[in-house]
Amino acid sequence: AIVADPIIRASMRAALDGVRDLERLASKTAAGRSTPRELRALGDSLARMPAVEQAMKSLGTAGVLATIAARWEPCSDIADHIIATLVERPPNVVGEEDAIRSGVDPDLDVLRTLRSGGKDAIAQIQAVERERTGITSLKVGYNRVFGYYIEISNANRHLIPADYQRRQTLTGAERYVTPALKEYEERVLTATERIEARERELIDQLRTRVGSEIRRLQQAANLVAALDVLATFAEVAERE
Repeated sequence: AIVADPIIRASMRAALDGVRDLERLASKTAAGRSTPRELRALGDSLARMPAVEQAMKSLGTAGVLATIAARWEPCSDIADHIIATLVERPPNVVGEEDAIRSGVDPDLDVLRTLRSGGKDAIAQIQAVERERTGITSLKVGYNRVFGYYIEISNANRHLIPADYQRRQTLTGAERYVTPALKEYEERVLTATERIEARERELIDQLRTRVGSEIRRLQQAANLVAALDVLATFAEVAERE
């Protein structure tokens, strides 16, 4: 059947060409040793299964194809979960670059906003402090030496609340910090470390969830391998 239909054979081999070594990737995942990039490769490979299945069904149910079709395991839910969780090209090592997609974990998204500067958070702190003090010219800024600060002109010094702590004196102005601003600064400074720790947790959870489906993944790997061999034999049979 595969020899007799070179067009379907070509489409099947093209679909199979995008499927990596499912058995190896699944085994590493189940053992907790797969990298983020290998996890994504597993998801991308499984995402090719519908194209392989469509080509297989187009060939009919001759011989062993009926057996393979009856046992077919597309693992679509696993593919969808991996692809929805990981970025398109995750790093080999957690922490090198972002591995988890935005929107997957709210806590991670907050940390990334902090890492990128948190302009919205700074604007919110500034608005709150302006309302609290009544100083409309109050501004929140940052420099490498003193970190985050609240700058108030000398003309408004009489409006400064008791919890403001002087950090720097300028000509015509003073810079202060508050407990809330110091807490925010600490969160920003530790954001990168916390991002890596949270991503590591999420990757571990993904490995555990995918690894728990090892029997389904092994069945899918065996069936894909059988089709790959049959398609290759058919190609050689026609050519030689």
